[in-house]
Amino acid sequence: MSLKSAELFVDEMKVNDSFRKIISSVENEDSLMGLLKEKKYDFDQKDLVRAMADCMTEMDEMMVKMKG
Repeated sequence: MSLKSAELFVDEMKVNDSFRKIISSVENEDSLMGLLKEKKYDFDQKDLVRAMADCMTEMDEMMVKMKG
């Protein structure tokens, strides 16, 4: 569940500009964790890194196809 939550978070960050602005305006880790829980995201740092790595791999694959 934690990895799936991190993947959903990364997906939201990719497509939702206002969400990115809210997340990036958080002043400290405690506030960020509170906001994530409020938004129903439940993941740890390891899962976030894995979800981000998967996202980067997906983007790399798309770039290769575009260069085709």
